[in-house]
Amino acid sequence: MYCSGHSALGYRSPVYQHVIINLVKKGFIVFAFDPVGQGERIQYYDPNTGQSRMGGPTREHSYPSVQLLLAGTNLVNYMVWDGIRALDYLATRPEVDINRIGVTGRSGGGTQAAYLGAVDDRVKAAAIENYLTSFARLYESKGPQDAEQNLTHGILKGIDHADLLIARLPKASLLIATTNDFFSIQGARETFEQVSTLAKLYPFAQDKLFMVEDDAGHASTRKNREALYAFFQSQLELPGPVTDLEITVPAAAELRVCASGQVSTSTPSENLFSLNKKHASTIQPTFPKHPLSLPDVSFIKELVGFNQPLDTVNNVFTGRVARKGYVIEKYFTYSSGGYLIPYLYFKPELPNGKALIYVHPEGKESMALPGSELERMVQSGYAVFCPDLIGIGEMGPGSYKGDAYIDGVSYNMCFMGLQINKTVVGLRSSDIVALRQVITRAFLFDDIYAISVDELASPLLHAALFDEAIKGVLTIGDFATYSTLVNTEYYDSRHAFSLVPNVLLYYDLPILTRAIAPRKYAHLDGKGAGPAILAKIKGFSAK
Repeated sequence: MYCSGHSALGYRSPVYQHVIINLVKKGFIVFAFDPVGQGERIQYYDPNTGQSRMGGPTREHSYPSVQLLLAGTNLVNYMVWDGIRALDYLATRPEVDINRIGVTGRSGGGTQAAYLGAVDDRVKAAAIENYLTSFARLYESKGPQDAEQNLTHGILKGIDHADLLIARLPKASLLIATTNDFFSIQGARETFEQVSTLAKLYPFAQDKLFMVEDDAGHASTRKNREALYAFFQSQLELPGPVTDLEITVPAAAELRVCASGQVSTSTPSENLFSLNKKHASTIQPTFPKHPLSLPDVSFIKELVGFNQPLDTVNNVFTGRVARKGYVIEKYFTYSSGGYLIPYLYFKPELPNGKALIYVHPEGKESMALPGSELERMVQSGYAVFCPDLIGIGEMGPGSYKGDAYIDGVSYNMCFMGLQINKTVVGLRSSDIVALRQVITRAFLFDDIYAISVDELASPLLHAALFDEAIKGVLTIGDFATYSTLVNTEYYDSRHAFSLVPNVLLYYDLPILTRAIAPRKYAHLDGKGAGPAILAKIKGFSAK
């Protein structure tokens, strides 16, 4: 069985067809199928352009994954199930010996081959090309990859690339690598050494683990292909010449299966979005509660990966800008994770004794422009604190984008957090709580309220739940509940950072707006509504 990597053509890619046809000419039956989001299974197909609206396979995989993860699943589930059903089909074919099954794939196909080889005992031999390394080496070099390459809490539970081979022992595996691949060759070598050490402890496993490498980038080479042929010829007992033959590759149109070239436009069918929407509609949240029927705050902290900041003042003053009726003071403090939280303190000339935390997705500098709605609040006597939360402004991602960069959002950062049970929501809510502690301890405010704009509603509501010193919350603009994200096929990518895996199994954001009672909560749909914002805040602080 051949698993295709990240090619929009799926198994029709000339690189993949070369290996497939070579294997056929050597006597193997080869079953190749399109992974979801590729070939004839594009999830966001635009009939006007004949292309994906997302722009490519890694985006086709990652964009729906936020919705899958919210509802308690993972794209890994769907991809592994595809492979299992493919093996089920092969088992029905009279010409197939189900006891002599091999699986291979390169790059993203290597991911699929590694998973399938680990979970399905029918795979007698697995050849995994241009994928296996280690998470430590991957994160030191290329960074986290797209959705299906990340298990929910995988690293947290101790699962590394080596475990996908260890799970196969004593069945045969071949690790195929190249020395200049973005999947670190050092990680590949270390993984092979680790698994080889364990293989020596297994009866009959010593001669079942192999590795080949060649000097190249993320590519298929003749040396590696011939090692792959030899591996399957030996392990599946089909001897013959290993020579890599020159192949005339069929045109992609010749390999079309559906009349229109797409499942979605050829036959009534489901896609990831529709399947997940149906799944989400069946979920009955089982939210753990305290005896007093309040949400279990400790459970939510664990779910979002929240770290309680140390209640200490570690505040660094870096400068001041004078404005008419107020000054802007510049500071940074430290998060629970040890990184900086830069913020601006808008200090009114005639203070009213009340403080506002104002979090904006465009960062603190956007709030410092003369004539902004924030200026009106300061001139009304409110002390306003505007931080750059992690991923925003001076705490932005720098040059890192990843292979699933959609509308300015690096989905890959969500998937790194997925592996270790750290969400952007959890980190940002911790940043807000850390800033609130500084406001209380360093600036001696007791009446502290908080405002968020658009997608920052989620971290602010979590922060208010975790920190009762925040006396009221106002959310402004696009408030997207988790259910809304799951039920909206083309959701706004900015909300990807609101991801909390498995959250809909337990709660949605509206429960947090009720859980902070008797403290005040309000929402404003419009942006730039200075008078309305002031009216809401004054209502919060009224005695």
